Amino acid sequence: MKKHIISLAAIAASTTAAQAQVTVATNTAASYTVSNTDLLQTSVSSVTSDGADFRQSGGQATFLNALANEGVTVGTASLTDGVWYNHDPSAGWTSATLTSGGTESRGSAVTTPNTFGEWNFDVTTNTNGYDITSIELFSNWGSGDGRNEISTTISYSLVGNAGYTDLTNPGDLSNLFVYSPVPVIGSVDGTQGQMTIAGLTLTGVDAIRFTFPAQENGGVGYSEIDVFGTASPIPEPSTFALLAGLMAFGAIAMRRR
Repeated sequence: MKKHIISLAAIAASTTAAQAQVTVATNTAASYTVSNTDLLQTSVSSVTSDGADFRQSGGQATFLNALANEGVTVGTASLTDGVWYNHDPSAGWTSATLTSGGTESRGSAVTTPNTFGEWNFDVTTNTNGYDITSIELFSNWGSGDGRNEISTTISYSLVGNAGYTDLTNPGDLSNLFVYSPVPVIGSVDGTQGQMTIAGLTLTGVDAIRFTFPAQENGGVGYSEIDVFGTASPIPEPSTFALLAGLMAFGAIAMRRR
C-alpha cells in the first residue's frame, strides 16, 4: 500500500513539473503599452521600498525631481501606474516639453544598487492569496544605453508561510534575471527593454519582491513593472472531501503497518 501511495505522489509531481514551463522573453522597442489592470494596480494593500523611493541616482535624480515638479508621478509609485512615459530629456524640463511627446523617453524611476520594492497583496478579501502567471519589467533610458540593463531577483511569499522564495531563471538556473538591450544606431530602439517571464504557476502568493543588485552605471531607469494573475480560488467542497478521504486512507494504511 505504501509503495502505491509513493508512486501516485511521484506521478502527480512529475505532471506538475511538466506543465510548469517558465519562459523568459526579451525585446526592445521605441515605446511600449503597459498594463493598467495588473495585480500591482488592482490588488495591492501596501508597498515597501528603499533606495530613496527609487528616485535618487546622480543626474537621474535631477530629472525625476523635475518631472515631479511638473506633476508627473515618479519613483516607486510610477512603477505600477500603468503609464509609459515619453519625454525628451535632451530638450530640458518644462511643462511644454513634458506634454509635447518628445521622440526620446526616459524612465520615471531609477533602481540603485542593492535596493528593493515589495508589494503586499490584499488578502483581506482574497484570503487564499493570488495565483501569479506572468511578470513584465520595462527599463527606459531614452538618451542612451548606459542605464537600461534589467537586472533583478524576484522573490515571493505565500499565505501562511514566513519568508520569501526566490524565483529561478530557467535560462541558467540562477535567481538573477538579466537583459541588456542593444541600441540601434540612429534609433531610440535599444535604449529601453522589456522582459516577460511567463508560464508561472505560483499559487497562494501574498507578496512579491523585486531586488536590484549591482546596477548598470549605478542606476537603471524604469517605467513600469506589471504582475499578472488572479485571486487563488477557494477549494470546492469536492476537493475538501477528496483531501479528507486521502487523509483517512493514509491513517488506515499507517494503522495496518
